[in-house]
Amino acid sequence: MKALITHKKRQRIRYYNKSKSYYLSKALLHNSNLRLGLRIKYSHNLFLIGKKSHTTIRNTCIETNRSRALIGHFKLSRIMFREKASFAKLPGVRKSSW
Repeated sequence: MKALITHKKRQRIRYYNKSKSYYLSKALLHNSNLRLGLRIKYSHNLFLIGKKSHTTIRNTCIETNRSRALIGHFKLSRIMFREKASFAKLPGVRKSSW
């Protein structure tokens, strides 16, 4: 469930960062020369983006939602990575020995 919420947040941020509408909406919201209806529309855009949305997204393990010691390429924590690698469930990963 947490992974789905994080995915939706990432999509929303990606959409709003492409168009740079966050900064535009913020500037137009404080423009007193605009009609009230337009200013309300821009405040709603800011609400959808979220105040701290760019800092609240954390990379988490897709199996356990653990956010520490994450191996980014596989999106797994070190514990799950080790467990799956030992049972050969990750393609291309072998236990090293020297």
